[in-house]
Amino acid sequence: MPVAFGEPCVVPSADTSAQDRSPAPDGHPAIDEAEPSGESAEARTVARTVAGGPTRPVSARERRVPRFHAPLLPAAGTTLPLAADAAQHARVLRVAAGDTLALFDGTGVEAWATVMGTEPYTVEVGEARTYAAGPELVLIQAIPKGSKLDLIVRMATEIGATTIVCVETARTLGGLSASKRERLQRIAAEAARQSGRSAVPRIEGPCSLAESVAFIAPDTQRFVFWEGALTPFAPHGQLEGQGVACVVGAEGGLSATEVAGLEAQGFAPVGLPLPILRVETAAPVALGLVAFHQTAHEVV
Repeated sequence: MPVAFGEPCVVPSADTSAQDRSPAPDGHPAIDEAEPSGESAEARTVARTVAGGPTRPVSARERRVPRFHAPLLPAAGTTLPLAADAAQHARVLRVAAGDTLALFDGTGVEAWATVMGTEPYTVEVGEARTYAAGPELVLIQAIPKGSKLDLIVRMATEIGATTIVCVETARTLGGLSASKRERLQRIAAEAARQSGRSAVPRIEGPCSLAESVAFIAPDTQRFVFWEGALTPFAPHGQLEGQGVACVVGAEGGLSATEVAGLEAQGFAPVGLPLPILRVETAAPVALGLVAFHQTAHEVV
């Protein structure tokens, strides 16, 4: 299956320390080898935090390796053609035979690949490695009007959402056709590639608020972010390592009746410590706060 469009991004290093989640597969060049002289340590290495995982160093060479989405990652040793748009981008990057690429399938699996030829572009896939999955982060988003959902999906993916459920509410002004949902799934895949994620969130729906509960685990912590809530969102360390689902309304927010129905399903109404936000701002802010509290932080 052809590989989707890609551009230079980070890939797992060959460091096999306890904090490295994806060592380089055998048979491919080590990415953490010495960099050209003249570069400072700061220029050679940056800190990278993977959604749901630890922070680890990333070498300058890693940041130059092109990264591509391959939804069905084939077995090691398989020769794979690059899709037309990916091949065109590879030409722009002057990718040559013998160069190393990185492939990810969207489920947490990544593999090195070696460019075998450029007319047309083909790669040989190496051994795959699997990233450790972090806690679930589910966004239940009321469908907004226009193209706002595109931005919400892109930013939610960058923050670390694992599932995005699109729901229809009493004040929903937009819809979600099958073709639009497929486009949102492509936006999520592109955002995952750009942000260095190996997992792509699933786009679900459209469905009702009551039906959205089917997409979250029974033991998931549940919040509905609502401008009428009397309690601010302040988990105080209670979400560390826990799966979380949060509901965000569309233009006009959620009705009191809808919030009451969510409370009956175990959702706690909470407010943001900010003025009322536009829907395309509220969703990433809420997700960012939740993701922060899902990870252990040392107070200094």
